[in-house]
Amino acid sequence: MLQGEIATANPAVQVAAQYPGEISSILIRPHQPIESGDPLIIYGDDETALRLDSLRTRSKLLAFQSEKEMKMYDYRMLESEDQLKLDKDLLQRLTGLLEEGAIQETQVLEKRTQVKKSQLAISSLIVEKQHALHKIEQNNEEINASIRELEAKTKRFTITAPVKGFIHEVKYQSPGERIQPGEVVATIIPDRELIAKVRIPSKLSAPVEVETSASLEVDAFPSSEFGSVEAKVISLSPMTSNESRDSAQKIYSADLKLVKTSLPDQLSLDQLKPGMAITARLKLRDKAVITTVFDVLSKLFTPLNEQR
Repeated sequence: MLQGEIATANPAVQVAAQYPGEISSILIRPHQPIESGDPLIIYGDDETALRLDSLRTRSKLLAFQSEKEMKMYDYRMLESEDQLKLDKDLLQRLTGLLEEGAIQETQVLEKRTQVKKSQLAISSLIVEKQHALHKIEQNNEEINASIRELEAKTKRFTITAPVKGFIHEVKYQSPGERIQPGEVVATIIPDRELIAKVRIPSKLSAPVEVETSASLEVDAFPSSEFGSVEAKVISLSPMTSNESRDSAQKIYSADLKLVKTSLPDQLSLDQLKPGMAITARLKLRDKAVITTVFDVLSKLFTPLNEQR
């Protein structure tokens, strides 16, 4: 019989904070089931909120100033267009008077020059407005980019569950505590396929292989009443390790897939939880006859060799 426990196929997930801050709300407790994306802890800092408020105020002020500046350009454009229209009208009249000999040609030339100046003023005003608009858009984009960055940071102040499962451990218990960046704030046991992890002594004589069948007895559900769980080995550790710091015994670790329960009406796989202790009985493959014979002979001759 081998000892082990029920575990998740994937290891526990540690959830860490990205930024320093102060906890404002703790929304979870140990052993609480959660869904992926559920909020766990909400925290924040004064600096981010102040910067965000300042940038939003600047954005509103920039929008107001931009609207005012564009209206000013529109007004100047309207004035320039009216001036050009007036200059063209006067040029047309002066041209008629010149044909009648009522005025000198220099007056017409002067007015024609004025028309060209008015046209050039309009063209310059268009370029100036486009340049101002480009500068406004550039400033606005810089402010909005900073706002988006801080808003994204603010969202990350709400620490959410990366996986579905249940809370194993919560480091903090009270609002007002300080969090440091990279600090683990909670541990989640993923709610996924369960397996059995069994410790196999390295001195076990019979071979254990992948696909080896096993019968598991769960300590929390006595086999006399709830039956056993059928399982099979799905992986074996390639190397041995010490069973504990104080023990020199070497062990292998085996992962077993839970297939079904022997008494479904009394026990289902859904009732099993990570951490439940189990006792496993592996259905080991018998050694070959020739191997058994050599083992027996070896045991017979060993005492004789020792006497010599």
